[in-house]
Amino acid sequence: MNIIKQAMENFSLSEQDAVHLAQNHSKILANAVKSPALTSVSLNFIDNPVIPSNWSNILSGPLKPSEALKNKVQLYFSRMCFIVNTPEFIKLFNENLHLLRPAQNNPSNFNEFKDYLSQKLNQDYDAVVNISTFRNVIGANAYGLRHNGLNIYLDEDQVLSGTSYNNQGLLLHELMHTAGYEHIGNNDGFNDVPEYVQLLLMPGALNRKKFPTLTDLIKLMSRMQTLVPNSGDNKDIISHYFDS
Repeated sequence: MNIIKQAMENFSLSEQDAVHLAQNHSKILANAVKSPALTSVSLNFIDNPVIPSNWSNILSGPLKPSEALKNKVQLYFSRMCFIVNTPEFIKLFNENLHLLRPAQNNPSNFNEFKDYLSQKLNQDYDAVVNISTFRNVIGANAYGLRHNGLNIYLDEDQVLSGTSYNNQGLLLHELMHTAGYEHIGNNDGFNDVPEYVQLLLMPGALNRKKFPTLTDLIKLMSRMQTLVPNSGDNKDIISHYFDS
């Protein structure tokens, strides 16, 4: 199997994205497809979403997902699955695990994280993620739930208007919940796995000149109450591989 077909199969990348990576990042793509995390994850868009029991105060206005949303989520999700296997993400992941508060299922390195995801997503549920959309998602733009399957609930308007790094970070965050990772304590920082992996996709995470540690980035975002601009040395990992 050639590398383009393998990338399309492993990450569900579009042919256009797979060709782009093969032409511009061939060595990284070749390594990524060998034994990747988040491999062969497929999306199942639910036409008639059902609100989970006791969630009526969180989700309302179930929607049949629009073609625009399907296309965006599929694009973002496939790119996210590739990005998680890039050397930049893996290096950031391994070097900053000290940020995590103690938890029973915390990984000690990326390979352990990869094996855990394989068990919780691929082996338990064949890596099929159910995507449901709603008019209103109270308290957040999305939720992930591991209950009779892998379920992600999205606010359609927020996804359609959001940036690529916001949406990909959001999808990765919620996917971690479907794998059984939960928030710890008061959820007041990037110190549990869902928040942690989302942080690694944010602008500034690769900028070691301005932010020698991710703690420095977190402190600045806390003071600013917003993300740093996604430009120059602050460009997120995704922008290093995809133009838009």
